[in-house]
Amino acid sequence: MIRFSVIIPVLITLIIPLISYSQTISEKKFKKPGEPVFVANGFVNFSAALRNQSSTFENRILPDGFTENKMHSKQEIGNDTQIFLKSGMISGGGVKYGAVAKVEFNFNSDHRDEHPNLDQAFIYSEGDFGQVEFGNFFAVNQKMKVGPASFARGAGGINGKYLENVNLPMFAGMPNSNTKLPRSILLAQSPIGHGGYAKSFYRRGADNNYVSGTRDYSDYYRSNFRALKDNSFDGMEDAVKISYYSPVIEGFQLGLSYTPNSNNEGITSQTARDLDLIRIENISSFGLNYHEDFDNVGIAISATAENGQIKNSKSLAGFEREDLFAYDFGASASYFGFTLGASYGSWGDSLQPKNGIYEKFSHASYYTFGLAYQFGPIATSITSLKSSFQKNDYEAISLGLDYKLSRDFMPYFEITNFTFKSNQTTNQITDNRGQVFLTGILYSF
Repeated sequence: MIRFSVIIPVLITLIIPLISYSQTISEKKFKKPGEPVFVANGFVNFSAALRNQSSTFENRILPDGFTENKMHSKQEIGNDTQIFLKSGMISGGGVKYGAVAKVEFNFNSDHRDEHPNLDQAFIYSEGDFGQVEFGNFFAVNQKMKVGPASFARGAGGINGKYLENVNLPMFAGMPNSNTKLPRSILLAQSPIGHGGYAKSFYRRGADNNYVSGTRDYSDYYRSNFRALKDNSFDGMEDAVKISYYSPVIEGFQLGLSYTPNSNNEGITSQTARDLDLIRIENISSFGLNYHEDFDNVGIAISATAENGQIKNSKSLAGFEREDLFAYDFGASASYFGFTLGASYGSWGDSLQPKNGIYEKFSHASYYTFGLAYQFGPIATSITSLKSSFQKNDYEAISLGLDYKLSRDFMPYFEITNFTFKSNQTTNQITDNRGQVFLTGILYSF
């Protein structure tokens, strides 16, 4: 664990001046050079869900015949809260530097509460030469990508909150060992931003070696919390890293991140415990985007990628895994309140087993489409996601609407249709499909 009491003073003196691309303090908050500024802001989101799943996922016991279904009720109410604590100063030359910590907590009526925890903590410096960040925060490829997930309305559309109301596919009864488990790409994200791997009802202890009777269920099933407009899964994305964002030049911006070890989460909490068998080292993340307005037309384009070396490539099941390499391309165009966008992402064979039944699965990918419209305080969008991982297909389409009653107060509505189609021929898989209706009130402060 990194001791920030030692590293912060040293790093602040070394960081070069850079420009903002994060949850930092607004320049107008600084009154005069050398005077510390402290700010607390965030949001409180109260939501209610009505979910309609396949009938076997609405019983008190799940299809395996013995696991309690935490989402058997058709209704759910909950709260997710995020608070950003910030401190900083500005120099006489206009260079800003400071520290940010994000605290979050969640609860819902399904009794899957998450206690308050420190989710992110980083220091930064910004000025004419761009921005540098160091600590537990998103890599540049997660922050710089564009596409439908970035302009979805309501509760976040395809990358939003609806997923905490969805049961994942599972076996009807106990699977045999050496069985291909159903896993899916649920977000338009790279493997790191997706929690380190495709999601499943079962833990990633071994892809094809589920042990009967262990009740070895994934963190996704046990908690599965999603914040409003949440576009990633907790886990590897919180590893300690250093990031650099260039200044914007003629609409272009470049970003680079380096993460020494995916399992080093510094002082932040480990909220996703599905990562013990995969450790990635020397993770490099890259982002390049372009934003420009031409009269009444706005254009945004991005290209992002990440790669890294698997460290403990031999799992408990005795197979080795591939190294990490994934990329994403996205684009959007806006005109008089309308925004149209799409993205495509490829995982290739990232982190998948090198031998056995998984050798032939090397084309994991996703693509998204979306259309949004905003008129004054009213905004709406329709976004869609299709993905394939080891020939397990997932589709979601979401319609969202929100109305900004004031700067700090926004009610919203959203309905999302989802469909799983698992690729399994030797054992019976119970897939899930249905709809999630969400309504809520967002208070920002």
